[in-house]
Amino acid sequence: MTIRLTEDQVFGWSLDQAQRDEELLEALVEIRRSREPAGLTQKAVARFMGTDQANVSQLESGRKNLRRTTLREYAVALGTEIDSK
Repeated sequence: MTIRLTEDQVFGWSLDQAQRDEELLEALVEIRRSREPAGLTQKAVARFMGTDQANVSQLESGRKNLRRTTLREYAVALGTEIDSK
């Protein structure tokens, strides 16, 4: 089965995806700002998330592909939540 999309459909999908990515990055920045004032190190956050400090560093710097579930785990580790708009 072959699915054929029009140029407008592809553009619309791409635009929607870019907007969702932007929302995730904005949430990451907002949550990231709470880590240091809370006295949490990347290592402590990583322990809460069940990962290592390098992964948290990549997440915070934007070098790691961000999924909503990962962002949610990160938020929980920092004792906050994702603002659902």
